[in-house]
Amino acid sequence: MEENEIKIKFEPILIFRGESILDSNGADILKAIEREESMISVSKKLGIPYSRVWELIVRIERVTGKKVVITQKGGKRGGKTKLTDFGKKLVSMYESALAYINKNIGPLSQYISISINSQLTMARSSDYIMDIVVNNAIKKGCKIDDLIIGSGLSLAMLALEKADIACMHLYDPITDDYNKSFIERFWLKDRVEKIISFKRELVFAYRRDLPHMELKDIIHKLLNGELKLINRNRGSGTRDLLDLLLKEEAKYLNKEVEKVVGYESEYQTDDEIIKMISSGKGDIGLTLRYLAEKHNLKYTHVKWETYECFSLKNIANKEEVSKLKDIYENTVKSYKDNIIGYIFE
Repeated sequence: MEENEIKIKFEPILIFRGESILDSNGADILKAIEREESMISVSKKLGIPYSRVWELIVRIERVTGKKVVITQKGGKRGGKTKLTDFGKKLVSMYESALAYINKNIGPLSQYISISINSQLTMARSSDYIMDIVVNNAIKKGCKIDDLIIGSGLSLAMLALEKADIACMHLYDPITDDYNKSFIERFWLKDRVEKIISFKRELVFAYRRDLPHMELKDIIHKLLNGELKLINRNRGSGTRDLLDLLLKEEAKYLNKEVEKVVGYESEYQTDDEIIKMISSGKGDIGLTLRYLAEKHNLKYTHVKWETYECFSLKNIANKEEVSKLKDIYENTVKSYKDNIIGYIFE
């Protein structure tokens, strides 16, 4: 095999008598139809051709012999298109299967990059620059297992020596510092070496049609159920920081954080957060300033945070680790003057 990288992603696919009828893209379309009540609006909101929306409906109905949508004619604005009970059942089945995968297989199911004959296992939090670094390293022949699983799980894997390198951004409100206290808590202080460190700007990114909001206004609106949150996965440093922000204010407002609209949602990467907000499936999310600007979303500054990668000392001088550090340094040289929301040491 010439390809040195295999991508693995688990997701539900509904099958009827041996034929696939619904995957994640199809589920998004059906949910959008129920929300928008117009297939034309769906095509505009999701940024896909109208023909693709129609082809999905026709195919499911042809394979199953059951109606998926029903059109109600009349009214000043024309007819409405809604899901039939069968269409709603398909969405419900897909969502139940997705919840089962997330609960029983866990975040490792979301995005795993496996190299043939890998020489390094890297567990890390999602980051735009590190995506570039790892992709460049793989292209240059580095054999890396790249696990994007969030800061908390990455730290745990490093402590158990199931990962050679862990990249994280875990904030400790007591010390007002990143990562150091967590490294000490997991008895890693004398077992690891820092190999990469930079700062990145976290913001609340939100829909373009919303007015600009101050940070405190955002927290209040979330706790009052006025905004739909697109949340990161449990165990991620971003979600932990958001929990701190919400809980600090919730006790004064006598609100429950768990009742924030969208709080229970879980997305593995910043790219997914941006995609959900841009497509109108949510109002707001805690993410990177760089991506918010890149996708022309409004945003409010939250915090500059420290993102660091630690290597086990017994492999810190390994050739693959040295290659990775060199590729990181070369990547920084190429991007440091052209990327907003990052500060490189």
